[in-house]
Amino acid sequence: MEELINNLDNWTIFKIFGGTTVVVSAVVIYLSKLLNEKIILSWKSKNDNRIEKIKGAINKNNSITSTLTQQVGQNFQKLQDKKITAIEKYWVNILSIKSAISPVVSLFYSIFSDEELTVEKINSGKSDFGKLLGEFSQYEFTENLTKGSDEIAKFRPFLSENLWVLMHAYQGFIGRCVFLLVDGYQKNDIHHWKTDNGIKQIAMTVLNEKEFEYIISLKSHSFESMLQLLENKILAEVSKLISSKDFTINSLEELKTINTILDQHKNPNI
Repeated sequence: MEELINNLDNWTIFKIFGGTTVVVSAVVIYLSKLLNEKIILSWKSKNDNRIEKIKGAINKNNSITSTLTQQVGQNFQKLQDKKITAIEKYWVNILSIKSAISPVVSLFYSIFSDEELTVEKINSGKSDFGKLLGEFSQYEFTENLTKGSDEIAKFRPFLSENLWVLMHAYQGFIGRCVFLLVDGYQKNDIHHWKTDNGIKQIAMTVLNEKEFEYIISLKSHSFESMLQLLENKILAEVSKLISSKDFTINSLEELKTINTILDQHKNPNI
């Protein structure tokens, strides 16, 4: 053995150890590559699992979101349907309140100026309108004026507070104006509604100072103009309620246009 070792030359020794190194290096490279592939596969597998979990969570969230969106949409539509029904009932009640105005009362407020609306002027005509005022039933009028109140109250949760206040202002204005004319005639002392503190208190719950002063300044059509202004405000509020947006409608400007047209017609003589 010793002789064999002694007989090894440097090239033989290099080949032996060099070849071994090459083999070892190759094995190490192979094992490293195999290990890297396993690490990569393991990392990819974990990531794939995580991705699938994330996808599952996203799909679940999307499903929940979709369900919630549908429920919200359905609830909103149901609420809108109830609002529309309530508004229809509300407007029918407004028309019912307006229809309670006696034609003779409406006529006097339409054709007489502020100065002409007196007992003497009413009695000076050839018609029996004065007699109709004298026989006017305040009780029957009040019943007609308020007959829809109980029905519309059922829909109050679906109406805005502004609509509710406007309805009572509309009803109160008509009721007070009719009372002042009929009661004044029957007592031989008519007080025009423009000078009545009760009317002003009612009007100022829904009008601003500018609007009220404009109505008061009118020499004719003031009664109809007040009703028109209140109706414009009601319709503007209805638009807001239905659309859920703020609609700006200049009711006063619309009213001025209407009055310009009305003023072109001459008042008929009784």
